[in-house]
Amino acid sequence: SYLSKKWFFHLGLIGSLCAGQAAFSQDYTIAKLKLFPDRDEVLIKDVTTDSLGFIWFLTNGEIYRYDGYRSLDILKTIAGQQLTDDMPQRILIDRQHRLWMAGNANLSYLDLKTWMVHAVDSSLLPPVHNRMVSWIKQLADSTVMVAYENGHLLLIHDNRFVPIDGLYHESVAANNKVSPLCVTLWNGKYWVGTTVGTVLSIDPYRGCRTEYHQLPGIHQHIPNLIAGDDGLIVNASPDQLYQLRSQGEWEAFVPEGFTLAENEYYVLGEGKQMHVYADTKSACLLDADFGITQQIAMPLKNRFGPKHVCIIGDEAVLGTEEGIFVIYPKTKGLSQFIPPNASTNKSTRGIYVYPDGAFFYSTYQGAGFVESDGTVWPFEQLRHAYVLYPINDHELFVGTEGGFLKIFDRKRHRVTDIHYTLTPETAAKHAFNLPVNVMSLAETDSDYLIGSSGGLWLLDKKTYSLRRFADVSGEPHGLDLQIRYIQLTPQGSMLLSTNVGLFEVLQRQVIKRYPLSG
Repeated sequence: SYLSKKWFFHLGLIGSLCAGQAAFSQDYTIAKLKLFPDRDEVLIKDVTTDSLGFIWFLTNGEIYRYDGYRSLDILKTIAGQQLTDDMPQRILIDRQHRLWMAGNANLSYLDLKTWMVHAVDSSLLPPVHNRMVSWIKQLADSTVMVAYENGHLLLIHDNRFVPIDGLYHESVAANNKVSPLCVTLWNGKYWVGTTVGTVLSIDPYRGCRTEYHQLPGIHQHIPNLIAGDDGLIVNASPDQLYQLRSQGEWEAFVPEGFTLAENEYYVLGEGKQMHVYADTKSACLLDADFGITQQIAMPLKNRFGPKHVCIIGDEAVLGTEEGIFVIYPKTKGLSQFIPPNASTNKSTRGIYVYPDGAFFYSTYQGAGFVESDGTVWPFEQLRHAYVLYPINDHELFVGTEGGFLKIFDRKRHRVTDIHYTLTPETAAKHAFNLPVNVMSLAETDSDYLIGSSGGLWLLDKKTYSLRRFADVSGEPHGLDLQIRYIQLTPQGSMLLSTNVGLFEVLQRQVIKRYPLSG
């Protein structure tokens, strides 16, 4: 799952599990994202995700992309090609890798492949001056719908723009504002819920023909529509649920064990694998029949519940007035055992897993060893470990940034400096240029191979004497590069990934493989 794999590996979890059933194979949890290092609360105006797993959000007219470590100001990166002076009010990333940005007058998109901004011609937009957008959503068939507060709708499929003016004309005819609140794809049609208890259906297979439906006894807002197997589930504000069947039958929908909050802010999100309900107190994962598969406490500070929900597979992103919360499955394995990392830098530079499930890990907040039973042995002073490599069953090389090699002894639970000597030639030529920054490790039958920021070095396995690699040309700076990865080949050569490209070392001769120029 994209969220748990990308950046929840080291999040300190702040939600607690309240209840659960066995309908899902994994337990879920909730976490708040640290969007900015100096701000704990961020007002989220809109939120969306891309195909790479990044979370994009809109706050105070600014668009950011969160990658798990920091939030990138998107508008700064496209300032030179800004085609309008309209402040973004709503955003959405569609399946064609376009970031749609809607202001109060204009509509444009950023092509995420080319990073070029394209403005939609005003002739394709509603023929009014005030084009305040209520929401932008993508439907199951990849059609994007832009909903304007004045009732106008704009369908975007590939590069075709189709205006739908049915709700706007209803507003004019009734002298009462009819605004779109939600949309879903059901029974081959797009269904749009409104502020006056009505539903507009749009048939994309019949030239986007529209029908206006007045639901029996419903006159309040319809904030949510969910496409079900047995019918269209209609949420009438504040807490009523109904079901419209394909033959026109209309009946109350009463899920077992689940009710909507009557006096609280909440969101109800539609997904393929699950639906999500969240209010100020809790979040519920729902199956197709609105049965609660799991309930999780919402760690909100105030009484303003979520305003936005985005479901991706088996995970959900919630936008609130306090920031972004993510609901995701707990992963089995290492992330359940690593102690919480209090540092703002969550980067883990090395992990070595022993056959029995114990493991050694290193972060910028310190390193540690976790026994197979979960017992933790912390090494908080070891903050610059970069690469790990096994020496034998109980000893581990720890390559560091600035401290050369150290050895972790599993039996004694301690980390010590390596004891080594310099060959006479190394002592004469390179005593003041040793590989203190270790970036990669490997081994041959006779030597440990040490890739550093200052070239390739060899440590004799028997004598622990250290020498610098020199190619057959004898050029002292022939491989004075950052050696980031070492791979031995079946043919007996070495492949070296460096800061300037890929090299191969064959019979002590260095050959550049890629790129061939430069």
